Amino acid sequence: METVLNIFLLLLYTCLMALSISLIIYIKKIVVSIEEVNKDIKSVVDKLDPLIDSMKSMSGSLQQLSGELSDQLEKTGWIIDEVKIRVESLLNFEDKVKGTLESPMPKLIQNIVSIKNGFSVFWQALFSGKTNSKK
Repeated sequence: METVLNIFLLLLYTCLMALSISLIIYIKKIVVSIEEVNKDIKSVVDKLDPLIDSMKSMSGSLQQLSGELSDQLEKTGWIIDEVKIRVESLLNFEDKVKGTLESPMPKLIQNIVSIKNGFSVFWQALFSGKTNSKK
């Protein structure tokens, strides 16, 4: 019985060694896989660093462009307001000129017509007086 027990013990140690060796082999495979994943991650990180720097640069450029556009829009708004003020001023000036000229114009025309009528009567009286005095 002791021999059978020794055989089982030997068999048990052999199985234990086989399990230990297979465990070592699988752990080695896991370590290799983890190292490959680590290399892949490092490669991705190396590729992401320039991308992140580029995005930071682009973000700065976009902020600068946005600021410049805001400034240009403010200037354009100011110019439009100034043009609006000038146009309103011109329209008010035009209304004032029309009001100034339209009010006296009928009186001026009436005075010119009256002067013309006066000259006509004067010339008629002058010429009719000469024709009457010659007779």
